[in-house]
Amino acid sequence: MVDEQTYEIFKKCADNTTVSVETVKGLEEGKSALAALRTKTTDEYYLFDPITGNVVDPDQPSATIDPLAN
Repeated sequence: MVDEQTYEIFKKCADNTTVSVETVKGLEEGKSALAALRTKTTDEYYLFDPITGNVVDPDQPSATIDPLAN
């Protein structure tokens, strides 16, 4: 089964705000896009599920994290 759900990739900014970087289709595409972004910069990126309103770890989609908790 192909994951047709879309996810948003956000960047955490220095002032603790976030900026939407791109929309991806499926967790695998999200995982690949995050990996590519993380090799280019030390900025923090995360994957957001707009259906649940949670940030997800593409390796453990049932886990949620709060990127602004730091």
